[in-house]
Amino acid sequence: MMTLSNFENFVPPHIWMRGEEYFESGAVTELEETESGKWIAQVEGTKDYEVEVSIEGKKIVYWDCDCPYDGDICKHIVAVILAIRENKSKEKRFLSANENICKYAEENVGRNHYEYIARILKETKKLKGGKALVQEIVEEFRVTYKRRPSMMEVLRNF
Repeated sequence: MMTLSNFENFVPPHIWMRGEEYFESGAVTELEETESGKWIAQVEGTKDYEVEVSIEGKKIVYWDCDCPYDGDICKHIVAVILAIRENKSKEKRFLSANENICKYAEENVGRNHYEYIARILKETKKLKGGKALVQEIVEEFRVTYKRRPSMMEVLRNF
């Protein structure tokens, strides 16, 4: 069974290395989970290629790329699967961080702390469902910390 954590075992080494290079160079753009487990992305290469990946539970069940490669898994698919894996890892970290961000704001005062909170919120905003979560947190902060002018100033951009 091919999963996000073991898929490199199913990919020829030369394809893996090229896909990893594409991923690390930032060639994967417009990564989006269009519905639960269904991902689409653009990968910049000789041309821009569209890649689709579907995941059910932990299993990668479908992949497709519109590049001309004739093999099973191309470097573009590898790059997108790496991007999905990174996205899911960040999502877990940021959801965990957001559970603690309110406690952090409660316990820390000062512009540096508020800017740290803003950085966390900006990164969270990039994740699927992140915009709504950030908006909820910001609204809560605007009510709870309205007497902290520096915080209100930092949150003005949200």
